[in-house]
Amino acid sequence: MILHIALPFPLRRHFDYLSVPGCGREELKPGTRISVPFGKKRDCVGLLLDVSDTSDVDPERLKKILKPIDAEPLFDRQHLNLLRWAADYYQYPLGDA
Repeated sequence: MILHIALPFPLRRHFDYLSVPGCGREELKPGTRISVPFGKKRDCVGLLLDVSDTSDVDPERLKKILKPIDAEPLFDRQHLNLLRWAADYYQYPLGDA
């Protein structure tokens, strides 16, 4: 299971991560915060945008998430769509929006 996550960096893209054992689609809902490794020794909190079975990156190169933070989504599908629209319209990175 591939997780598409927006991180708070000035990059106009999302990052793909692998799920950890024990976390299924029931626990990993779009709109929840996820703790992920980023860089050499940095842990970041990102927003789960979508769950998929495919990635543009080779799955062997993907890192695993550290843990989900929220049990329930902070943003529903409608709010996520609004955030995506605003980030695109204002030319702003989604992770910062």
